[in-house]
Amino acid sequence: MCTKLAKLFVESIDRVVQELGYCCGRQYAYLPKLMLCYGKQQCWEIPSYGCYYYYYSNSEPSRFNLSSGKYTFCANCFHSIKSESILIGDDPTQTLVEIPKILFLLAKNDIQEPEIMIDCIVCTRLQQLPVTDLSSRLEEHVNQFLLDKYCHKSRVTIRVLYSSDKICEIKPQLKKCYLNQVADNNYPYRTKVILAFQEIESVDVVFFVHFFRPKLYRQDVYHEILIGYLDYAKQHGYMYAHIWACSASEGVNYIFRCRPPEQLLPKLKRLQDWCRKMLDNEIAERLVIDYKIKTIYKIFVY
Repeated sequence: MCTKLAKLFVESIDRVVQELGYCCGRQYAYLPKLMLCYGKQQCWEIPSYGCYYYYYSNSEPSRFNLSSGKYTFCANCFHSIKSESILIGDDPTQTLVEIPKILFLLAKNDIQEPEIMIDCIVCTRLQQLPVTDLSSRLEEHVNQFLLDKYCHKSRVTIRVLYSSDKICEIKPQLKKCYLNQVADNNYPYRTKVILAFQEIESVDVVFFVHFFRPKLYRQDVYHEILIGYLDYAKQHGYMYAHIWACSASEGVNYIFRCRPPEQLLPKLKRLQDWCRKMLDNEIAERLVIDYKIKTIYKIFVY
């Protein structure tokens, strides 16, 4: 009953605020943040809307190794501890403090933060951000694809928002596996963050695939971004590329800390088929010569 009333209210209030010049009368909020679980080593987070137990420390002098903070355990880790108390502490190498389980309180990770729009104090518009040769090439490639599909109102803006030189340390097991390809113990590389935006209702939105409009070309646009990057790398002398096609686990987010609840997680086979489709098309276009699918988990046994 409450759900039906809420739906009717949203539909009614939308018409009212739209007459006043606004987009809608809904309040948007971020999903609850993931929380750290102090339980088992394999369990490191408490997901959104998950139940957990917590204990607040007042940083008493008699309780060394406890800061004035909150110690949280997911429900599974908490109940897996059969004793009547739990050992906690900031530094596991120091003496841990024994806390009775009855002092832990049950809660739910359901606190939402309201989503607010913040204008850039420098430019207020995304297009004013610095343009690089890579972002310009990708943007031109993707928008040409959209023009060919007669999507004249779906222009995409692409920017390189982060670029940094780093050193990759080669682990002994990896070096042993690729003995003839790895000469040193480490090698330099450059990591970049490339984001694609689309203006939706006068707001620049990082769309990934889920938010792109029209929905008909969501998969194609993401394909074109990757194809444009492969072509750019090829023109700069690179001969090989590695695409990580590993589906995320439920509750794990690779880049952003949350995703819309209606966005489904692809299974491994679907994700690999998605990559195959893109690469097969590029073999036909003679951009890609060949490709192989290799499961890294079959090479390394942990």
